[in-house]
Amino acid sequence: MIQVRMIRKYEHLDEIRQTYTFRECGWREYLWLARQLLPLALESDRPVPLIEQALELLRTEGIIAPGLTHLERLAWIVPSASSKNASGLAKKCS
Repeated sequence: MIQVRMIRKYEHLDEIRQTYTFRECGWREYLWLARQLLPLALESDRPVPLIEQALELLRTEGIIAPGLTHLERLAWIVPSASSKNASGLAKKCS
């Protein structure tokens, strides 16, 4: 029974890919998404707007969104990386 459900889940994703020409979210897409979220992360350190923006970007680019835990992790990593970059730039400029 569990195996049948798993097959159906993947069949549903295949149908979405074929019908709407969506593609899966891999490392290349994660890196692209992180770069796209960086300006927003510099403006605010709140994770919810980053997750909302990430979902919108994925939808417009035709990428199947990963699980919410992956997006939460990305919304945590991007602001911390942006603050490190900003502090590094500030040190270089002074």
